[in-house]
Amino acid sequence: MSKAPIVIIENKQRVEKNLQEGERLVVKRGGSEDSAVSSVEHQRPVDGFDPCVTAPIYVNSQHISKSHAEIWKDDHGRVFVKDLNSMNGTYLRLLPYQAVELDGNFELLLGQDVIVRQQNSLWPPKIKGITNPDDLMRYVRLQIGKYIEQVAIGSASDTELSKLAGKYTKVPLLERSAYVVVQWKQATFNLDLERWLQTVVYLYNSGPSRQLEEPWQFLAMSPNRSRVLSVAKQIAATDVTVLLYGRSGVGKDILARDIHRHSARAKGPFIAINCSALAETIIESELFGSKQGAFTNAVDRPGLFEQAHNGTLFLDEIGELPLSLQPKLLRVLESRSVRRVGASGEEKPVNVRIIAATNKNLERMVAEKTFREDLFFRLEAMKLVVPDLSPSDVRELIPTLLQEHARKGRGVPNEEESEQIIEHAMQMRWPGNGRQLRHFLERYLALRGSDRTFAQNWAAVVEMDKTFYDENGPSAKVVKSSPHIVLEVPPPVPVPDNPMAIPECVDHLIFLNLAREVLPTNRWGALAELGRRTDMTGAGAKNRLQKLGITTDPVVDIHQIDAKIAELKSQLEPSMAYLQSILGV
Repeated sequence: MSKAPIVIIENKQRVEKNLQEGERLVVKRGGSEDSAVSSVEHQRPVDGFDPCVTAPIYVNSQHISKSHAEIWKDDHGRVFVKDLNSMNGTYLRLLPYQAVELDGNFELLLGQDVIVRQQNSLWPPKIKGITNPDDLMRYVRLQIGKYIEQVAIGSASDTELSKLAGKYTKVPLLERSAYVVVQWKQATFNLDLERWLQTVVYLYNSGPSRQLEEPWQFLAMSPNRSRVLSVAKQIAATDVTVLLYGRSGVGKDILARDIHRHSARAKGPFIAINCSALAETIIESELFGSKQGAFTNAVDRPGLFEQAHNGTLFLDEIGELPLSLQPKLLRVLESRSVRRVGASGEEKPVNVRIIAATNKNLERMVAEKTFREDLFFRLEAMKLVVPDLSPSDVRELIPTLLQEHARKGRGVPNEEESEQIIEHAMQMRWPGNGRQLRHFLERYLALRGSDRTFAQNWAAVVEMDKTFYDENGPSAKVVKSSPHIVLEVPPPVPVPDNPMAIPECVDHLIFLNLAREVLPTNRWGALAELGRRTDMTGAGAKNRLQKLGITTDPVVDIHQIDAKIAELKSQLEPSMAYLQSILGV
């Protein structure tokens, strides 16, 4: 039996009515003499309900008929609604004069602008702690599972929906560019449940920005590059200025694009400029734009800062920026406004995130007075040093490069040859990193012959890369100096004293890192979620935490988890060289 009041809302006016058993409400359009507050009048019995006391609710909406709809409660506390053959429609999806029982929690739209509502424990929806679509689905099933046949995330195409029997509702889910689709059980569908579902999904959509699920393109298999990627993921959602250090070919441009794509600016432009590729006379107008007549052939044109408004500007090779332009760049970064070349006093505000990159040591350049110190400190709000490719990174990158060359028609090595390429490439140093490796494979695929063995084909390309041209000689001079590609066979790494203890230590580390990810909110069900992620029950996960010395009552002590993780890492430190040697990283 529902004891919640009936609420009638018209624009900002709100009337609450505690409907008694046997009492009826009739919603009707009132005249100037009628009050918006209900009055009580007796009326003859209808549909066998007796006694019948009817309270008219007068509203001003022109979309409501003189006798529009009736709501009543029977002697068992059940609530019914009936369309009184309204001229403008009740938006109830009901036949006229057909009584329909309402769920304990309902919301009806009468005409176009009058809401009749009764709220129970479903309202208001509470989605705090729901951080991903899977949690959202679990919440929907938990709250309204008895009313639905199924709930899923899908494209909601006409073909898919045609397979669903009976009533269904689809609500856009922005995070996955898809829909939450609910198929209702027979006779359970009502507008209140549909409104509740829409509200829950809309609240989720309007929540804090969530990390996009598209993959990061930056290659990171080795521990050093993985650490850089981890920090990049943390700062992507912020607006902090980022300075990327690294040698040519390490992927600074790829990482910059990744940070942009996973930021709140992802829908804005990503504009890149190589500061070393343009002459000093051109780069200023490229960055800041120009005013007609500012110089020969100058026209009104926005610069890259204006083009990158509400997005990201990537300043590659920032160390090559002419010293004369550096104070002008600093001024734009500090004032967040730009003045076109040739403009007099006209400035335009710009909302731009800056990511800069260089393969030079800017601190040394500051000391040598070839780079401004104030600009250096402005750019270095967040510094990331991108490491060279390690053997494990090379192993991961080569299949992608081979697929790239195959799409360009340069041949497709079979599985055996591909594995040989990987094994040989992992034993070589690549000072030019991914760019050098890409060109090396391009040469290999272009020059390899079917009448030669793999080793012969590979050696021929290696030999080619060991040559250079001596411009001082009378002709091309071949020097076998191999300055940049060297076959390396790493020395054997000694086996630790107790190598079989390593797996247990690593297992504890994995478990605690998962706990560190799942448990900080201490929300209800977090231990059960940790158990699910680690193939055990919630009680089992709690018991394991306690065995590792972690306090779990009344809440899990996150600081103890951090301390235990640090302790296990310290125990593993002496074995890291051995682990890296057997894993090939």
